[in-house]
Amino acid sequence: MKNHGKLLIIPLMLVLAAFIAFAVHTYLGSKVTMNDDSVIGNTAGNINNDGLFCESDGVVYFSNPADLNTLYSMQPDESDLRKLSSLSVKNILCGGDFLYYYMDINPNDQKASGLGSAVREYGIYRCKNNGKYEICVARENTDQFQLCGSYLYFGQGDEHKGTLERLRIDKQDRSTVLHEKINPSCMADGSLYFAEIKGDHSLKVLKTNAQNQVETVANLNAYQPQIMGNCLYYLDLSNHYYLCSYDLRSGQKQTLTSMPVDIYNLNGNTVFFDSQGTDQPGLYRMSLSNQSPVLIAPGAYHALNLTSQYLYCKAFGSDTVYHYALSGGQALTPFLPEMDQGKN
Repeated sequence: MKNHGKLLIIPLMLVLAAFIAFAVHTYLGSKVTMNDDSVIGNTAGNINNDGLFCESDGVVYFSNPADLNTLYSMQPDESDLRKLSSLSVKNILCGGDFLYYYMDINPNDQKASGLGSAVREYGIYRCKNNGKYEICVARENTDQFQLCGSYLYFGQGDEHKGTLERLRIDKQDRSTVLHEKINPSCMADGSLYFAEIKGDHSLKVLKTNAQNQVETVANLNAYQPQIMGNCLYYLDLSNHYYLCSYDLRSGQKQTLTSMPVDIYNLNGNTVFFDSQGTDQPGLYRMSLSNQSPVLIAPGAYHALNLTSQYLYCKAFGSDTVYHYALSGGQALTPFLPEMDQGKN
């Protein structure tokens, strides 16, 4: 009888040991390590264009149009596709060992029902770079957010009564940064550059490492600011939405286009933009050096996302995603990624 009791204890101990090992593995895998202060989640240009692509450490994370816009990864040359999540995502950010993205699934949507959702799921989500340990970080309905160091910055409310919120990546230490809902996408060196909404759209900077101190950079009627090096780029609301640059060191302003720009994105010395207020409406590329626009494709385009090797975009009125090789020699063609049948 005593031996029989010992035989029962051994399997129970093995089960308990397995459970403890699983719990420890889960805890260590989901544990959030704080980021270096220099970490920025994605470029302002990509976030302003729905944040459908984000490149980090030689890997591109993207919303796959061939698979209900769910989260995938691939190499910059578009090889080695891997499915990371069953959720439809946008505003993808990378930081440390984790990805952050916005997800909104309506159970009444026929497409979303295939994902097995019984209730509406929405908010800012986080997962490991391999797609594991997926959790909701903030149940917020927000269209744009950014990662700076170990904090997520996102807007709450509307333009009239909204605020800019800050939340640490471990879901702790939430606070209101500004009593104004501004676009937090343009981050550099711990500073958030933004165009004022309630006032005259002047260009301002919020220094996140100095008690969120706000200063005026320049009295520019600016929209969609992006920063590259020591230059801020923006659309001039006082001058037909022309693309302009502002040198942060010299204070010199320069108008770069002679046609209005609806949306744009920057990659090194090249700017890509859509212009509808011209005799040839379409998607353009332009060297910042010679400032001579070249038409890539006629039509109307949006969601201009950049990686190290490709420009990705959508045509208005279509769900098709197109890509354009930055190396040149290729026309704008449909981006047709394969579907990964199994999630890692």
